[in-house]
Amino acid sequence: MRGSGSNLPPSIRIVALAVVLALGFGSATPAFAHKPPAHNRAKASATTMAGQAGKAYESGDFQRAALLYYNAWQTDDETPDYLFAAARAAHVGGLLDMAVEHYEEFLKTPGIDAVRDKKARAYLADIREAKAAAKGQEAEKAQRTGDWALAAQLYQQAWQIAPHRQEYRFKSAVVLQTAGQMTQAETLLNAYLADAPADAMDRPEAETRLASIQKARMPVVVAPVVAPVKPVAVITPPPPPVQVAVAQQPAVVTPPVVAPPPPKPTVVQVVPAPKPAVVQVATPPKPVVLPVPTIQPVRAPVEQVTTPQVKGPSRVAGWVLTITGAVLLAAAGSAAYTQYQDTQTYQNPTRDASTLIISMTAEQGRTLADSIDRNRAVAGVCAVLGATSLGLGIWQLTRSPAAEHVMVLPTANGAALAGRF
Repeated sequence: MRGSGSNLPPSIRIVALAVVLALGFGSATPAFAHKPPAHNRAKASATTMAGQAGKAYESGDFQRAALLYYNAWQTDDETPDYLFAAARAAHVGGLLDMAVEHYEEFLKTPGIDAVRDKKARAYLADIREAKAAAKGQEAEKAQRTGDWALAAQLYQQAWQIAPHRQEYRFKSAVVLQTAGQMTQAETLLNAYLADAPADAMDRPEAETRLASIQKARMPVVVAPVVAPVKPVAVITPPPPPVQVAVAQQPAVVTPPVVAPPPPKPTVVQVVPAPKPAVVQVATPPKPVVLPVPTIQPVRAPVEQVTTPQVKGPSRVAGWVLTITGAVLLAAAGSAAYTQYQDTQTYQNPTRDASTLIISMTAEQGRTLADSIDRNRAVAGVCAVLGATSLGLGIWQLTRSPAAEHVMVLPTANGAALAGRF
């Protein structure tokens, strides 16, 4: 075959070489062809924006840096490092919502570096922890103010942001139980006990609360009260009397007894005897002796006249007034002494070399002046009241007994107001 091929005419060999070269270059064009100019321009634009973003990041303008990095990634999506840099700039700048969106989008991008993947996941966990902690603080504040519904909602949001923080779910259940929503609290407690680790700090309390809710929901079984059966007296009627048949005897007829008629009385005529003659003899009358009455002197009963005792004044009021006056005078003395001390402090303050007052501020001086005026007024009032009360008390204790007096004053409604002194 080589010998036959080498004997071909030169023209045929030239045409065959041209065909082979044409086929070879045609097949190799896609592999070695350069990318289109538009793609190159996008690459260059993304590089420029990334440079501007880096300068903004160094100057502290993290929001601008995040926007420029994100625009660079949208222009050149073949470089996911731009997206990671945008998320990091938003994270450092405190734009946590934007940072979460960029980190999550970066983790979904295929072909990212393993190191960048690990860092993005760690940064995302840190952000979620911070946001959950902020929600937890807001929930605690609402719980202290008694807004149970808001506190439970915020604790639920904190748990949704950081699902591994089961304590937020437990705290939400506690708030709901405090608010009286036992069904929802029971649901959250069951979910907490199912998902929380066995050595969770809040597990014993959660079990106790769940048991109390379930115990309160159980119906109370009341044992039926059986009334004692009273014995019923059974009255047995007496047996009917036994009737004994008695043979009837024939009736015996007794003949009537006829009494004889009574005898007639015999009348005897009695002749009275003659009365003897009575001779009356005149007897001289006996002298009548009248008894002489004895006259005894009658003494009139002597009445004992008791002189009414004069009731003296009450000593209780005197002692009360005297003690009250002494206390008021002591209070007046204390207020006067305090006023004197404050006056000395106010009039003789400590001054520096420039004669400036350094022992008190202007506000303290005004407060001290107000205290001086107040103590002066208190001392005066207490002194007047104390002297008056003390004088009245001494007068009540030392005055001589006298009869009580009654004063009657009419009132508008027709009644009378009586006072005894």
